[in-house]
Amino acid sequence: MSDDPALTDDDVYDLLHAALLSFSHRTVATKDGQAVLATAIRQMELLQRALIILKEGDRATEPELPPAT
Repeated sequence: MSDDPALTDDDVYDLLHAALLSFSHRTVATKDGQAVLATAIRQMELLQRALIILKEGDRATEPELPPAT
């Protein structure tokens, strides 16, 4: 077993964000490399958004509380 503690959702988000920043605003020498890098950036953005949605839950499906009487 590893001595490293398990990653929290915030840790995972931060790692995705760091990777995203490392790819942003980079010059790519070939069209193929540019296409792959652009796809990686889009996928990391989607993963970040998915993690936020999972972490917060889908509030649209939560039942409304009746007004206090």
